[in-house]
Amino acid sequence: MQTFAEALAFGKKQGLGLEPMLDVVTSGPLAAPLFKLKGEMLKSRDFTKQFPVALLLKDMDLVLQEGREQGVYLPVSAAAREAVSGTQALGYGDEDMMALVKFTEKIAGLEPQPD
Repeated sequence: MQTFAEALAFGKKQGLGLEPMLDVVTSGPLAAPLFKLKGEMLKSRDFTKQFPVALLLKDMDLVLQEGREQGVYLPVSAAAREAVSGTQALGYGDEDMMALVKFTEKIAGLEPQPD
């Protein structure tokens, strides 16, 4: 989800529209059904929770804890966890995990879109 949010913010900073970016992200070799679903929600800025940020943060904490206990280094997961933590800190903990888009837009200095 964080990679999805970053790709959209990066494209937006380059002046690309949402539709062409979603076309690329949802049709390439790394396309995932999640991106198609969340892309449709993003078009209408619908952040109604399906899987809230707060639960995502809890799950990421559990994964990182287990990784430490098993001696598995998870640097990308740790970095993504920080973005989720930042999203919650901005008050989006009760919104869908797609609120990572809002967090990423904010830290990229992008004009907030109406929800």
